[in-house]
Amino acid sequence: MVTALLLAAAALIAPQDKVEAQASVRPIEGAEAGFVHVVIDLDIAAGWHVYHPSQDPTLGIPVSARITSGATATGEMVSLSKPKPHMERIGSEILIYQWLSGKPQLVIPAKLSSTDGPSSVGVALTHQACDDSICLPPITIDLKASFGPAKPGATVVALPGAKPAPEEESATPATEETTQESEPGEQVEITGEEI
Repeated sequence: MVTALLLAAAALIAPQDKVEAQASVRPIEGAEAGFVHVVIDLDIAAGWHVYHPSQDPTLGIPVSARITSGATATGEMVSLSKPKPHMERIGSEILIYQWLSGKPQLVIPAKLSSTDGPSSVGVALTHQACDDSICLPPITIDLKASFGPAKPGATVVALPGAKPAPEEESATPATEETTQESEPGEQVEITGEEI
């Protein structure tokens, strides 16, 4: 019981800077004016993770984002990085955790409130950062997404099924061939017996 109290206290006083986030608004190639992708780039500290949007919320709070101003979401937020599955046995039960670590990217398809001039979009990002022994309390970060490419000179076609412009470099959705995040991570024991 003392250990549990110490871990809880450590979670409360641990710095909350384990996840950095930036957001940008990127036009969708070939779409009507005003339809964009709101892209959220995460940078998660080494040894830490957040829960993938597909995570069972009874086992961990999944990362989520919602548009708060400047646009309206036209679809669900998706992660372009595959989750790293981690399994744990507690008694006779097997729990499956879906982790994101490193530099995952989240995308929300949206329609801008106005197509007159440069726009920014407000985004609220909620996540819970965890390492192998503790999870920090969940937090919500307010971001301001402005127009900008993923990398200088690149047009981003972020969502699966979108078609990149032929003469420009584009980011592609996560697949086993295109991302280092596609390999399952090392199985790590959090509590209970490792499988």
